[in-house]
Amino acid sequence: MNGILETVRIVWDSLVRAIYEVSFSLLPVFLYAVVLILIEKSEKVYALPGWAFASFSIFSLMMRDSIRAFRHRAEDETNRLAATFISIVGLGLSGVMMTLSILRANGDIELPLYFDTVVYVLLKFGFLFSIFVKSILIQRDQHGRIV
Repeated sequence: MNGILETVRIVWDSLVRAIYEVSFSLLPVFLYAVVLILIEKSEKVYALPGWAFASFSIFSLMMRDSIRAFRHRAEDETNRLAATFISIVGLGLSGVMMTLSILRANGDIELPLYFDTVVYVLLKFGFLFSIFVKSILIQRDQHGRIV
């Protein structure tokens, strides 16, 4: 029973710390959105090019952490390659979305209505994957627990 409680404590600690650390990469975009809301331009928040930038930032963070998290054992190579592949795909898609968002903000192109949904989905997947990898990194580095 003691082992189960210790495992739950380690997982909970690493998950909370991972959410805390990953959330800092979203702080500039959240601050910009709050300012837009406060100056009563909240209709612009949903189309903010910063959401795609935040997605790019999160996938960059995930790539860095996945290389660090999966370096301990020879069996980690497959996990490292999979996490790096997901990061590279996320970076590529986020880069394209960021470019299109900037072009839309400048009025150069008109994008379909579902464009913002794609950006938000990409941001959510990046956030979840990044938390997952960061949690594994914290468990390995600070608790000596190989997951």
